[in-house]
Amino acid sequence: MDESPKPTKQIEYRHPAEGMLRIYSNNVAMASTSFDVRLLFGEVAEIREDKVIVDQTVQVTMTWLEAKIVADFLRVNIEDHESLNGP
Repeated sequence: MDESPKPTKQIEYRHPAEGMLRIYSNNVAMASTSFDVRLLFGEVAEIREDKVIVDQTVQVTMTWLEAKIVADFLRVNIEDHESLNGP
């Protein structure tokens, strides 16, 4: 049985002509189903005595497989950052 590696395809990333949307977030919430995971990104807009108000601006839904890839990517990059800058 031939187990030689399959050739990989080059990935070309295309960006919208009007530019890529940039969003700042200092708050993240999560929801999920059996099929996918949803991340809701927002920004703390106001802090009151009785509550914190968050403007949720972006929702990203992905498969669980993609979420695992993102988790690995974040873990490796956080470890690299902390090795240079401390926790």
